[in-house]
Amino acid sequence: MPHNKIHEELSKKRTGKSFADLHDWMCGEVLTREEIAKRHSVTKVIDNLPYVRERWGDLGVQEYLYHIQDDFDRNLAVRLSKFMIRLPLLGLSLRIVAYMYHRLVHGLLSK
Repeated sequence: MPHNKIHEELSKKRTGKSFADLHDWMCGEVLTREEIAKRHSVTKVIDNLPYVRERWGDLGVQEYLYHIQDDFDRNLAVRLSKFMIRLPLLGLSLRIVAYMYHRLVHGLLSK
């Protein structure tokens, strides 16, 4: 997940306000993992929206949703980059397995 300072900068670009207290509410240092998970869970958005709207207004709701989206995008980018790094290794591994299979089958057929 992006650090809160990054979330604040993105909010400021979108709205002119940092919404630092909103981002702190979502993943501040004093929160437990369970609290952070509940505030980031797509399945809990409906439960959290009334509180967010009451405390930060409609722009706060927008930034709450963007915070979740930014985290998702960041995590997806990290996962994809790790996969792309492994992809050449996977290709090499598959070529080695195919070569070994070919040699095994060729050896069995030539006997």
